Amino acid sequence: MNTADRELLDKVTELDGKDLTVLNHEEKKIFETFKKREHEFGLRVEVVTQAPIEDLQQGTSSYLVESEEHRYPNRILIVKD
Repeated sequence: MNTADRELLDKVTELDGKDLTVLNHEEKKIFETFKKREHEFGLRVEVVTQAPIEDLQQGTSSYLVESEEHRYPNRILIVKD
C-alpha cells in the first residue's frame, strides 16, 4: 500500500461513526473518494440512518420518506469485507 492510499485509509477511518449529513466539504470529498475505491482496501462503507423508516412509510409517498429521512442522523460505518 502506497503512502497516498495509507493516508486515505487513515482519513476515512476518522469518519467512522460520524453523521454523513453534517460532514464538511473536505470530509465529503474523502468519503466519496474512498467509496469509489473501497473494494481495493477490503473494506466497505455503509451509511445507516437513524430515521424511523417504518413510521415514516405509513401513508406517505416515497418522496416524503426520503426528505424526512435526511433530517435524521446518518451514521457512517466502516465494515471489513
